[in-house]
Amino acid sequence: SLNDKQACMDLVGKCNSCETENEWRSVRLFIAESLACMKCGRRHYAPIPDAVADRVSENVEKLIARYGMVCFWGVNSFFYSLCKKLRIADKGCVVCVDKSAIRHGLNILGGKLKPTEVIKHEKIGCVVVTVPQYYPSLAPSIKTEFPGVSKIVSIAELLSGVFAP
Repeated sequence: SLNDKQACMDLVGKCNSCETENEWRSVRLFIAESLACMKCGRRHYAPIPDAVADRVSENVEKLIARYGMVCFWGVNSFFYSLCKKLRIADKGCVVCVDKSAIRHGLNILGGKLKPTEVIKHEKIGCVVVTVPQYYPSLAPSIKTEFPGVSKIVSIAELLSGVFAP
């Protein structure tokens, strides 16, 4: 079950190794959290429910309609997997950035992962911080470094049924 306000979900699944039925509670979304089998300890990664991808896609479309260019800030393995499920009509309106130079050039959402400086050169109206626990520290620095950005949100906010761009 999905808790969109807390950006977490409860999962039930069978271990691929020992076939033990497992139940994991309050698995946080948008981080690369592994889930251990309670019997054998094998690690599994949380799936990305279609409901999560659909809600994020729908709200990114609203952000594009309101702010034009939207930038996703930060790429971890969960977000990279989520991108494969996102349905964004005009991928030309989305840019992905990361501070880590080793990731620059990675193919993502029909383009290449870029350095954050691209925000100064593109007309980016909105930045979505893709790792919710980094949002409190990143948002103020993004606002300072990139004053042309009108809206900064955590990706967890895009799950809210009452999200307003």
